[in-house]
This record gives sequence, structure tokens and C-alpha cells, in this order.
Amino acid sequence: MNVRIRRLISSICTVLTLAAGVACLRSFQNTDHREGTIRRRLSPLAIPRMWRRALSTLALTFVFVLGLTQNAYADVIAENSGVRGRGDWTWSTYELRNVYLGVRDLACDDDPVYVHLRVYTRAGDSPFDTTHREHNGGCGTARNWYNLGVTANFAITGVRVRACVDRNWPTGDDCVVSTYHDNPRT
Repeated sequence: MNVRIRRLISSICTVLTLAAGVACLRSFQNTDHREGTIRRRLSPLAIPRMWRRALSTLALTFVFVLGLTQNAYADVIAENSGVRGRGDWTWSTYELRNVYLGVRDLACDDDPVYVHLRVYTRAGDSPFDTTHREHNGGCGTARNWYNLGVTANFAITGVRVRACVDRNWPTGDDCVVSTYHDNPRT
């Protein structure tokens, strides 16, 4: 199921739950239109039942909405003697939202550095890498990227931050990879 359909279903469920709560509360009101005023008439026996229904509806709505909006958050660092990469994001099942990536050049070797995420999914095949965010500022400088996003076709099971010193050919890049961070949503 693609992301737009999941968001639409989630929005519909939230609206229906809130509407059910409002309808439940309105069902407890009896109106009296005598003399142009509105008065509530409740029997003494209806009050406990009213509160029981209202509180249970409110609790159910709260739990449902909280389950849809609760954020899980990750803050990850990968560092070696040449580069330091950092990433943080908000988890969801198929997306990483509000992604921040930062990279710092720790070696004074005139080689650029870059950072990216390695994303693991339920597809079972090898993980995919996000776009490399490169920095050429030189010794001791850093660069940050904010409000990035990652969307996957399959549920995201985990992520690693990967930071590298971009070495010239024929030497391979000098990279460091963070520990694996498990997605609490899957």
C-alpha cells in the first residue's frame, strides 16, 4: 500500500473516531425549547451512564489518536579519525521524517567528506543508501542538512548512519558506520 493511501486511511479513521465521540456526547443532551431557551434534562439515573459513556469515548479517542501521532525518535553518531557523521529523524513505518544529517571533517587532508543513511527494509534484499551529502569545507569544518525525508516501498526495519572521507581513486573511501538502529514502528 503506498504512502498516500495509508495517510488517507489514517486521516479518515481519526475523523471517524472524533466524530463518534462528538455524536456520543450530543446524544446525552435533551433540549427543551419552551420560552426560547435550551435546557438540558437528564434523569438522575442517566448521569452515571452519561459520564461512563463520555469518559470511555474520550479515552478511546485519546488512545487511538495518540497511537497515530506518537513519534519515535533516533539520534545517531558515526565517527572515526577522519570524519564525524550525525543523523536524527522521526520514525514511521514507511518513512523517516524530519531527517537531520550533519558531517564534520576531522582530518586536515584536503579530502571532502560525506554522510548518508543506510536504510534496511522488510523487502529482504540489501539495504539502500540515501543521497550522499558532501562537504568540501576543509579541516575542522562542518555542514548540516535539515528537514530531509526518506520514503520506502516496504516497511523500514532499521537505519545506520554512514560517514566517509572521499578518497581519490584508486584508494577507496574511508568510511565509518554507526550501529544498527531498529525501527520501533515495525
